[in-house]
Amino acid sequence: MCNGDAMYQNLLSSLILTKAAQIFLEKDDDLIASGDGDGHSGHGDGSAADGDRVRAGFVDEDEHHNDEVTPQNSDCEDGGRRYQRCKKGSGELKLGQAFDSIPEFKEAVVDYALKSGFNVKFSRWGCEKSEVRCGVVAGGEGDNDGADGNADHVVPSGDGSNKNEDKGCQFRIYCSYEKSAGMFLIKTFQEEHSCIPDGYSQVVRDRIIAKLFLNEIRRDPTLKPKVMQERLEEKYKVISSYDQCRKGKKKALMMIQDEHDKQYARLKDYKVEVLKCNPDSTMEIGTTTDERGLEVFDRIYVCLAALKRTWIAYCRPIFGIDGCFLKTS
Repeated sequence: MCNGDAMYQNLLSSLILTKAAQIFLEKDDDLIASGDGDGHSGHGDGSAADGDRVRAGFVDEDEHHNDEVTPQNSDCEDGGRRYQRCKKGSGELKLGQAFDSIPEFKEAVVDYALKSGFNVKFSRWGCEKSEVRCGVVAGGEGDNDGADGNADHVVPSGDGSNKNEDKGCQFRIYCSYEKSAGMFLIKTFQEEHSCIPDGYSQVVRDRIIAKLFLNEIRRDPTLKPKVMQERLEEKYKVISSYDQCRKGKKKALMMIQDEHDKQYARLKDYKVEVLKCNPDSTMEIGTTTDERGLEVFDRIYVCLAALKRTWIAYCRPIFGIDGCFLKTS
């Protein structure tokens, strides 16, 4: 079979397509008898060399492609450890999930709070680590006191846990940077809540409210904060204050205005691109100067070359005569 016949060629073709092979070795009495005392045949070296050349010819075209993200510094010699990523907006957190940054982890925590309805808070934060605990404080203490008052008195252990165990719900998530992976990983995840959701969420602040209602405010800038309160409670089961919704609406309007400013600032680039893609077209942009001395958009005129040619070729000429009556004595 190894002499290059058709069956061997078909085997090689199938191996290239499937990128996998199962090889079974059997002892051949005739080859053992013709070999030396150690049981090796006289053609053993040549067969091994041929096998090396065959294996060298196989190239995995998708060796740099993974369905799941593999960090650039991860050790793939042991089969390639793969880290599960958190799908944006899913609200699902698991032990070992990987994130590119702490802000990305915080966004996932907000999604978790909105989906689950539990009140959680950030008890530790930094550029390389972050910790989330239950925001429902036992003993009737205020939420803000529980969020900030204990942060300066905890004694972290090696994995970021606190030696002083909090009374009440033991829910906890700890995420920190992992050098071997080159990413931020969830290293501790105590998923079970022993508390009852109180309807509040310390991670849902005015900035989050602005993002949640951004598209609605873009469609209806007159949306009232009271309506925003009702929709938050109806959709996410989150109780928010009137002041939070008012500040959230203000930030959403600022975000929309910033988007408009960025788009209008590129109108001249748009003009260049239109004239480049549509030769013989006409485009004029009128601007004014505001009280700060900045150039502000005023008006725009666009006439594409195709419209020009069609108008000239197919429109009938029209002569208009304008007259007026003169009153004389």
